[in-house]
Amino acid sequence: MSNSSLVDYTKISPNKTKRQKKISKITIHHMVGNLTVETCGEVFQPAERKASSNYGVGTDGRVGMYVPEDYRSWASSSSANDEIAVTIEVANDGGVNWHVSDRALQKTIELCADICIRNDIERLNFTGDKSGNLTMHKWFAATNCPGAYLESKFQYIADEVNKLITKGVSGMGVYSVSLDGNKNVSKNFKVKEFACNDGSDNVIIDEKLVDILQKIRDHFGVPVIINSAYRTAEYNARIGGVSNSQHTKGTAADIDVKGISPKQVAQYAEYLMPDMGGIGEYETFTHVDVRGARSRWQNFGKEVVVSGFPGYEEPKVELTSANDIIWELMNGALKVEILDVPRALEHLEQAKAEGSSLYWILRKIVNK
Repeated sequence: MSNSSLVDYTKISPNKTKRQKKISKITIHHMVGNLTVETCGEVFQPAERKASSNYGVGTDGRVGMYVPEDYRSWASSSSANDEIAVTIEVANDGGVNWHVSDRALQKTIELCADICIRNDIERLNFTGDKSGNLTMHKWFAATNCPGAYLESKFQYIADEVNKLITKGVSGMGVYSVSLDGNKNVSKNFKVKEFACNDGSDNVIIDEKLVDILQKIRDHFGVPVIINSAYRTAEYNARIGGVSNSQHTKGTAADIDVKGISPKQVAQYAEYLMPDMGGIGEYETFTHVDVRGARSRWQNFGKEVVVSGFPGYEEPKVELTSANDIIWELMNGALKVEILDVPRALEHLEQAKAEGSSLYWILRKIVNK
């Protein structure tokens, strides 16, 4: 288990217990004062105080570490919460409602994103109660911590953290349906087409998925209807989706291509992704995802693994111009040596104009 590379100062507190469970939450507190990270570290030094946190963030945006992440801090008045949470104390800058500085808020967001990425927390989910994985001290004890200002920022913190998490994965984008719904992510696709069917505002879209869908749209020349793309974990579970579904990562789409059978779509997707991605043929739609590993299946009531979807071959473009025929004769399989290329080209262009059999014989040879 690693610790954050954002740390500027370390002062390990004796008030800690070896962690027994996997980190899955973050709990944000406030310092009830404008403490530096050094001063906060000193506060947690006396053993009789029986208090600590994993990290602290000063008004200047500096980060202190007081309890390594492989230990649980004594912060939330709940050993059960501290066992699975990384705890962060944030300095107040003296403003009303226990205000914190913009620099401290931004560094807290960056620190939370770093914690999530290193501990495989895919999303920071603020629900307003203990069921989410972004929690408040006040939910576990009779206290006003984290103060009115930070409390008002919890949804914002979660949203910004999730943007940073997905930026850590190449080609990922986080969008808002309400703000970005009509924004084009490609020539023929808008953000709202990838939205979760439960009405959630946040949408995660992998640009590699968009690229594949646009190629399918361009190839068949007809609309591609997205039945299901991004899913929240809650919605995915509710509809019986597999755990760790590619849909929850923004890397998958179930599509219906107007007038084209699911098998034909699967065959073209196979051509586009011969060594990667997931392709599933269903009775009424085709599943396409851009995972790194290769996976193929059919599901007509029961899922069956298949080797792939062969059948599509790129149409060969017939060479017709004199220039292309001469180039192919010289550089193709035949490797014909032509000493005077300009003159040969002139003769062939003349033969083409006259409809000579020479032109048609050479054209047939290079296109065989």
